[in-house]
Amino acid sequence: YDNASQDRNCRGHSSKQARRTRLLVFIKIILKCLDYEDPSIQFEAKQIIRECTRKNREGIPGYDPLADAITSQLRMTVGEL
Repeated sequence: YDNASQDRNCRGHSSKQARRTRLLVFIKIILKCLDYEDPSIQFEAKQIIRECTRKNREGIPGYDPLADAITSQLRMTVGEL
């Protein structure tokens, strides 16, 4: 390992962590808005998140990266708030 490759690894890790953090913030905001606006759609959104996560873990095509799968499925179901 040289310093340059260590820096790339650190940046790659922080980038992945940043994407994960953005996804979690997005999910939290969506669920909070739906709690106020429409609890039935909030329940459906939670099911979508669980289903996407399960399919991602099973390696089903179209569910990797998980953030993209969850975001696109939620946008189709919830629309723009």
